[in-house]
Amino acid sequence: MKNILRAGKGDKESMRNQFFYNNNQTQAKKIRKNLKQKWTKAVCIGTLSATMLTGVPVIPPISAYTQEVCAAVSENTKTFDLSDSSLVTTKTITEFYGNKTEASYIDIAITEDGTYTITGSNKTVNGDVHISVEKGVKANIVLDNVEVENTGLYQMDMAGGVGSDSRETLFPFMDIEGNVNLYLKGNNTITMPQTMPDGTAKNVGTVFQLYGQLTVRQAEGESAASLTADNANCLINAGCYGKYEYSNGTFLMESGELTASGASIYGVDRFFMTEGTITCDAVSTETKSQYCFMGGEINAVFKIPNVRVGEVKGTSGLNSGKVFDDCGYEMAKMSADGLTAETKVSSINGCPVYFTETAEDGSLKAYFRRGSNVIEIENTFYLYEYDWSSGMLYSVQNQDLCDVQFVTGEGENETTYRNIKVKKGAAVGKLFNDVHYTYTYKTDQGEDFSESTVVDKDLKVVMTSSARTYNVKIDGVSQSMAYGTPLPEGKIYYSARNQCCYYGGSPVAEDMDLTSLELITDSEGVEYAEISSKEDLETFYNIIKSDDRVNGWLTQDIDVENGQFSNNLQTYRGIFEGNGHTISNMSNKMSAGGFCRTLKGTVRNVCFKNISASTYGVGGSYGAAGVVCSINRGRIQNSQVVDSELAVIRNAWTEPGAAVEPIGTVAGINVGVIKDCYAAQNRVDTSQLLEEEDRSKILYPIAKNYGVIENCYYETETEQEAEASDE
Repeated sequence: MKNILRAGKGDKESMRNQFFYNNNQTQAKKIRKNLKQKWTKAVCIGTLSATMLTGVPVIPPISAYTQEVCAAVSENTKTFDLSDSSLVTTKTITEFYGNKTEASYIDIAITEDGTYTITGSNKTVNGDVHISVEKGVKANIVLDNVEVENTGLYQMDMAGGVGSDSRETLFPFMDIEGNVNLYLKGNNTITMPQTMPDGTAKNVGTVFQLYGQLTVRQAEGESAASLTADNANCLINAGCYGKYEYSNGTFLMESGELTASGASIYGVDRFFMTEGTITCDAVSTETKSQYCFMGGEINAVFKIPNVRVGEVKGTSGLNSGKVFDDCGYEMAKMSADGLTAETKVSSINGCPVYFTETAEDGSLKAYFRRGSNVIEIENTFYLYEYDWSSGMLYSVQNQDLCDVQFVTGEGENETTYRNIKVKKGAAVGKLFNDVHYTYTYKTDQGEDFSESTVVDKDLKVVMTSSARTYNVKIDGVSQSMAYGTPLPEGKIYYSARNQCCYYGGSPVAEDMDLTSLELITDSEGVEYAEISSKEDLETFYNIIKSDDRVNGWLTQDIDVENGQFSNNLQTYRGIFEGNGHTISNMSNKMSAGGFCRTLKGTVRNVCFKNISASTYGVGGSYGAAGVVCSINRGRIQNSQVVDSELAVIRNAWTEPGAAVEPIGTVAGINVGVIKDCYAAQNRVDTSQLLEEEDRSKILYPIAKNYGVIENCYYETETEQEAEASDE
């Protein structure tokens, strides 16, 4: 006997708030636009301006604009005292297991250009501090001896196992989409909460979430200003929701001290350092971005590929990968001995240095080429050669040196890029290396100049740049595109090689093999990727594993033919519009949800037919499982789940007696909204459970509900199952 039953209605929808799910399409559009427009303007050696920092290790005269900004800091300052209880806002949030808890915080939203001073401590007002700077806003933020203690931890996802503490913070200390000049005044501290998985303290939380630009410097008159972050997991996190053609954000360290023991700097697109001290656990990225460290001290393990260095120092150094200068010479930290003691160094290999001095014993420890090196001290030049057998530098005495001046432009536009010294009778060696531009060289007499040209006199060499050309294949059609050429608008692209997505307008920076989806816009101006075939659906899943906020628009029924497209899609934050169509015969054996693991966006107007998903035992727990998702923090509306199967599977990591999280047809656990949905002819296989469970305790016809389930129906085979499900 079949029965049509109506699922019970949960808590009122009005109880929901911004922490249930993040489906802010305006915010998502801003982030995508920010990514798309980032660094689309090509910059090469020939177009450097006096205040432009680029991947080429040249430090411009920054004192002028620094003084201008410092002067502006003292004008029209708005001050926030963190001890002011009137700044505290309290909202109710729903955690993973349905627990409702109060979240108190100080939310300082900076939406206009200006200067903002943060002072005092929040320790007495019971409110975590969150500062956000809107895209397009230029803000001077002064941290004036602040003492921030953020304590809030929330169970926003399932625990990793019995006794595991997987709570997390709701937000970073500072979200930056605009341009922030951060001034340090005195000693500032930010303390993040720690979790205790398995009884061991674990750092969580991010200090700076960076999408725009952050410049850190001391306030005027300060000589030892600092910011110390305790218990943070990330000092700066500029990664987005997956891998992108670039990471996010630009970070400039000009002075002061940043300390975050145990924390990392992750995914920054452009990282420049001219002075100051940074101490953290690691600096890492997977991008092709370039990094320029020309001064100061950085104590961290480096996990980045394209480092350009000048006179940076630090105890940990650049430990992983190779380090190069702007000519492509491999560099290493070495010592040049026998120089004048305690004397300022003017340049190394023609590159000006500003903060480096020789030691008391006349040695100079710095990053040098594994080759010839010329050190300038008080207008005197010293030649050192690298000995490959010993890995050390040795001094070359009484060597004649010729001056080679490299310039860009002509006439009034002529600019000296570099003056270098070369042994008379020797070749220059490697010329300036740029991953995106090629250069031709001619003497001012019109003669060709190359790496093999023997220099026997002083020369002026004119450099001319041209953008490199790359082979770009889009949907099987190849074409040549110069560096910086934007990809065609109206589409979103996926690179299987890089496992990342690109947007229309993204600059070409390498050879590419892309598949694309057309973009359409609905009547409300929301942009969607069009899905018209099985291949399109596979491309869409690959894209949202890179950017989980991309919206999908289904135009016809799709038979996936047992494809596993949604494997490992952990979170989806976009809108998936099914338009009444059906997705059938899809399998997901990794994420315990047919469409995704955790839904923080919207799935609507779609039928899921013959979908299979599995939840595996890991440690002391089996994760929640559902055909649409295992955890719903978003909205599922006007959708059907029919003829699908969920399985509970044990494996080598399953502990005896492991607990089983809720299993539902639509979702395992609902903390959001499920409305106008229907489930029928669905099955759950619990045969591999280590101990026979009471099905009524783990199986739910729609979802284990801590949110809102409204106007939903399900079909059961027997009265016994109906009663069990109705519980």
